[in-house]
Amino acid sequence: MRAKARALAVVAALLIAASLAAAYADVIYLYTARVALAPVQSPVAFNRLVYWCPLSPRINVVNYGSWQNSSGYAFTLYNVTASGSQYLVRWPFTVFNLSQAGTVTVRLNGSSASFQMSAGSYSIYLILSGPLASPLYLSGNLSFEPSSSPGIFYIYRETVTLLPPPLNVLSFVDNKSYQVSPLVYQGDIDSTPVKNVIKSPPNPTYWWPSDISGALAQLYWSWWYPNAAYQPVMNMTGYFWDYLYYYPYYGVIYPTAGAVFWSYGYTGGSNITIAAIITYSNDTLTGRLGHGVTFYFFINPYGWSVSNTSNQSVLYVTSLNVSQYLSPVMGDVIFPNSSTPPNYLAVQFDPAWFYNYNYYTGATGPWNAWVVNETYVHHRRFRYYSTSFAPSPSPNLGPPWSGWDGVGTWSPYPWLPGPGDYVLVCVTYSPSTNSLYGFAEDLNYPWLISSFAVNLSGYFGPPSSGTYAFGVGAGTGSTYAADWSIVYVWEGS
Repeated sequence: MRAKARALAVVAALLIAASLAAAYADVIYLYTARVALAPVQSPVAFNRLVYWCPLSPRINVVNYGSWQNSSGYAFTLYNVTASGSQYLVRWPFTVFNLSQAGTVTVRLNGSSASFQMSAGSYSIYLILSGPLASPLYLSGNLSFEPSSSPGIFYIYRETVTLLPPPLNVLSFVDNKSYQVSPLVYQGDIDSTPVKNVIKSPPNPTYWWPSDISGALAQLYWSWWYPNAAYQPVMNMTGYFWDYLYYYPYYGVIYPTAGAVFWSYGYTGGSNITIAAIITYSNDTLTGRLGHGVTFYFFINPYGWSVSNTSNQSVLYVTSLNVSQYLSPVMGDVIFPNSSTPPNYLAVQFDPAWFYNYNYYTGATGPWNAWVVNETYVHHRRFRYYSTSFAPSPSPNLGPPWSGWDGVGTWSPYPWLPGPGDYVLVCVTYSPSTNSLYGFAEDLNYPWLISSFAVNLSGYFGPPSSGTYAFGVGAGTGSTYAADWSIVYVWEGS
């Protein structure tokens, strides 16, 4: 036993010695190296914009397939079709551009999906079963694997909060039929109040602006797509009166306009924004789209009031009967009477600049803006108002034009909204900079945007606190026209 134990001890000693020898035999090499970091251009570019519209990017809209059909129209904006089925509800997760082809994987709140995509512009969205009743918080990431570099991934984190469009001034979306009260309507035909022209039959439903719903709304949309769904709208112009009456019988296309006004208590020193979602279904009367939507800020009504008694009785002039040349592209625009001070602001988003900006040196985009000056004149026994527009001459077009005309930009290229598209248009006045900012986005194709900014110094000063009239309008012309309608209006700070 002793010999065996001694042998085991010897073996153990030999093993330990071998282990130590191996440890001492390791050779450690030390290297000194330099690491160079080179920036890599991201193949994914996200639309990161300074949104002067507080509603953006809360809402978005897309065609279901390519077109509307009798089963509905896919919006973020929600309603019920004639058959009782629901519109699809879609909210944007993100809008981005790919510089090359590859695989996009989206992970959102625990779910994921992958897509093979070519280079181009895309929006990723959720389809919900109904309108949002409360905020929805989304968190996740987007990863991109280029086809040219398999195994290489670019990962981008993304968080979004989706909020229901608030009821404020007007809403025909999310199965709503809401209007602030009172809301004053005024229509115009070629500088004449609509009630003074359309007297037979004596039915205000033939005047405009007008709320249309049910079968009449289906008729409105059917100009674009037969057997369309019953989406209510507020029709703003006399386009169909031209289409069905004046042009067939007289061969004449008259400019028309409409506007709605409401009261709002403004707190001096704060930003104020008006946002509207506009649309149209037909522009074939002239074959060229115009003249879009107009926003009004800080009106002190004179000779009329924001009350039901002023419906179709607002005192106003139009762009067609003033002595100044306001803009070469604008159509029929209503300018209501207002006492001073202060002067008031009018801003127009007019897609017709798409056809014209190349013809006017200094024109760059689809926006017009004016400071409207109204002066009370007392001459002997006569009293009257004199309306003028500033700046004059136009800072960007020069004489004989007045205002900022054809300003702003389009992105990524000049664009026109198509029939049935919903276009979000927002205008903000900022007293801290004494400037106007505008933003427009085709909600069907959310990478199509437009914006502008102008400084008002020397022409307009920040208003004091008080209750003013604000408004939204639309217009047509003899060369550019469409059956413009609005489905949503919001105002706030």
